[in-house]
Amino acid sequence: MSLTFPRTDILAGLQFKTSTPRIAPLWRQETSRTAGGVTLVKNMGPLLWQASYLTVPMRRDRAGEVEADLLTLENGGQLFEGYDPARPFPASDKTSPLTGITIHSIRTDRLALRITGLPASFVLTKGDWLSINDGTNLHLLRAVETTTAAGTGLSAWFEVRPSIRPAIAVGNPVALRYAPARFMVDPGSVQRSPNSGLHDTISWTATQVIT
Repeated sequence: MSLTFPRTDILAGLQFKTSTPRIAPLWRQETSRTAGGVTLVKNMGPLLWQASYLTVPMRRDRAGEVEADLLTLENGGQLFEGYDPARPFPASDKTSPLTGITIHSIRTDRLALRITGLPASFVLTKGDWLSINDGTNLHLLRAVETTTAAGTGLSAWFEVRPSIRPAIAVGNPVALRYAPARFMVDPGSVQRSPNSGLHDTISWTATQVIT
């Protein structure tokens, strides 16, 4: 069997320690300071996401399997799809399949959107993740406002961060469960550590890639 990249199964079946930082913003900014002590921040582009994973202790044979999976990513040479294990589902609904959701409209400032195909009265909660597939890239956005869908399944306007890139368009599919982005393993970050006599943990960090 030939492996397919980006790999979609790297996180399958894994459990992670609650202390893992998970997914955090990687700001693309330059800063400088005025003579008066004011820090000036200049955005150089939309933020990317950086993921940090630390598994729970697992038997050494299983840890070896995970290590082998990560080896196929060639120290950053190949990509995988990752999500936030701390919030894999919308806060208001952890069981519904939530399929068939698409972008209905995008605000002109590209900081807000409406999505359609939601269950009636569905609540999208501040902090929920959205993954948008533009046909080439997976864009990971986070809701920064809570909104409730109408009976038709159409949400109200709600803001997201980072800003909505130009490649994202009306009609693009939206994933709310296991919302993925594509990541490359940060070179040299994969570590295997003994936890007890028969158990090890695996940790690594990764950075989002948008081509």
